Amino acid sequence: MLGERRLSDAECIALLLRTGIRGESATRLGQRLLERFGGLQALASAEVQELAQTPGVGPVRAAS
Repeated sequence: MLGERRLSDAECIALLLRTGIRGESATRLGQRLLERFGGLQALASAEVQELAQTPGVGPVRAAS
């Protein structure tokens, strides 16, 4: 079966981010966000301002 069940949380976040930053893929950035916030539930509950403080995220990506 293909689809979202085969994607890791970091890969799903990468789809939202669309691109990474210089020297870091979108998937790695997604993994770093998961590590910083302690998991998907905490990441989903984070405030936009808190997300935007993460290097490579910024206010536009945080809002999405």
